[in-house]
Amino acid sequence: MLIRLAADQEHKLLQWAGSFTEAEVDSDVEPSGYELRISIVPGQGCFAEAIKGASVLELGEVELVLQISRLLERPAQPKNRQEL
Repeated sequence: MLIRLAADQEHKLLQWAGSFTEAEVDSDVEPSGYELRISIVPGQGCFAEAIKGASVLELGEVELVLQISRLLERPAQPKNRQEL
């Protein structure tokens, strides 16, 4: 599964995350990160939002690409113990 943000969404996300990450680094604290939530709504699309504590950044609709062919492929089984 591939979730793709548009360039402007990525820029917005990096600016948003950069503001609190910079403050944490300046305070000699390890950056805490954030959650990126993807909501899939059949018939309406896929939407993303970034969450850090009570702060939520709505990113809007994102592209979702399913790679179904990977699900149908079976991994090759080792022929002998040496291949493990």
